[in-house]
Amino acid sequence: MIRAVTPHPVLPSILFALLIGSAFAVSSAWADETYKVGIKQIELADNHYGERTLAVAMFYPAVVDDNSAAYNLPFFTNLELYKDAPLAPSDGKRPLIMLSHGRGSNPLQYAWLAQTLAAHGYIVAAPYHYRANTYDATIAYLANKLWQRPVDISLIITDLLGDPVWGKAIDADRIGVAGHSQGGFTSLWISGAEVDRDKYLAFQQGWRNNEAVPQYLREELPLDPAPALSVHDPRIRAAFAMAPGITRPSA
Repeated sequence: MIRAVTPHPVLPSILFALLIGSAFAVSSAWADETYKVGIKQIELADNHYGERTLAVAMFYPAVVDDNSAAYNLPFFTNLELYKDAPLAPSDGKRPLIMLSHGRGSNPLQYAWLAQTLAAHGYIVAAPYHYRANTYDATIAYLANKLWQRPVDISLIITDLLGDPVWGKAIDADRIGVAGHSQGGFTSLWISGAEVDRDKYLAFQQGWRNNEAVPQYLREELPLDPAPALSVHDPRIRAAFAMAPGITRPSA
């Protein structure tokens, strides 16, 4: 489905180390210092595609004291997160990493990665992809409306930059994206990779004809590749894709 990478300065194969350091020219003070990490669940209203709520898990360098409440995740070890802890002050604005989860998953499954990034001075925004996450999913968004994932990331970036708190802390010139599986595909897509119109339509048609999906759901699946053809966000300066799903490069 992925046809090519447009000649933008973004290289989707940038090594993860670049997100940690040189891609955003993190200062030596940030490189040497590590922070406690806060986590805050936020919700953003979106009226571009109907009345929708976009949920996001925020991970960030935090100020922690004896009254800070730990945020516990079952089945995980070596995590140290603090619920709604204050954002740590900084001499300058911080880079933002958008973190895209895999198909039907959720941001907290990647808390280990978000914590590592936030501990090194990054603000991490991890969407619960709309109607495509662990707690709320439908085949329309898990399959045919895949374009909604990068579009929603762009909407969230815009909202965060305009927020009176997050906007003051985020450096708009240092925004990156990381993702796993379908989130890896999303990372490539939003950072400049192109989707082939005919192959995307065939992908949608394949789900429309999939008899494993109940008929009433198949009838609701769109057959329109147009929204998938223009999702690149030039604000994304670095991308990292882990096992990107659904990609099939062509010559």
